[in-house]
Amino acid sequence: SESSVYAYDMVNDTIEVFSEFNKTQPKVFTTSKEVFWTDDKGITLFSGSTKYLLTIPDSLKDDELLDIVYYSSLHVLVRFKKTGFYRFDFHSMTFEKFNFAADAFLKKNSYVKTLRINNNLFVTTTRKCGLLFFKSDGSVIGSLNEDNGLFSNNVTDLFIDNHKNIWIATSHGISVINSSLVFTFINSRAGLKGSIADIIRFKNRLLIATLQGVYEIIPEINLNNNTYCFSNIEVKPIT
Repeated sequence: SESSVYAYDMVNDTIEVFSEFNKTQPKVFTTSKEVFWTDDKGITLFSGSTKYLLTIPDSLKDDELLDIVYYSSLHVLVRFKKTGFYRFDFHSMTFEKFNFAADAFLKKNSYVKTLRINNNLFVTTTRKCGLLFFKSDGSVIGSLNEDNGLFSNNVTDLFIDNHKNIWIATSHGISVINSSLVFTFINSRAGLKGSIADIIRFKNRLLIATLQGVYEIIPEINLNNNTYCFSNIEVKPIT
């Protein structure tokens, strides 16, 4: 509520007041096993049946907390408005800077939400530029926006259902990424040069024609089935 955080005990059918606030309305964040909330004192972690008041570094005390995201069994990602992502370690109970390649992009385009898709893939959203997909090391591997199928760049919410489908709420409608579909991000970082003109599969070879040449996939370089590398191949003229 505006003044308190409550806990409901499903076994005993009871409600307990956990914290009461005098100055600020609490923000509550949940992961798979933990509950976090912010108040006048800082960030409180509730795990199991125990509450912990987290020690926030001085550099973050005046920064607004925007989101807390499940990262692994030992860590969560914490998003601050000015300073970006930090990783919180449950063992050491400390914060460390998470090197996310697009921190400035999220800040500029109004961060909304981040969710974990699997062990090595996350999706984050903005109100101005759609979605970004990034790996657990913080590197960005692709995007989804109005240019490639999203109804609107103004994303208002994000949800992953029990079947791992990604539901994207935008100002112009709802988009869904079906998890049963295998999607691959291919761009200049994979070695392609020039605007793509055509794609064809011939005798188990994936060939991509661009305005600067023809490329084929290098099957030995394949990172987690979602990032590929390509090499330029020599095309001999037909005589």
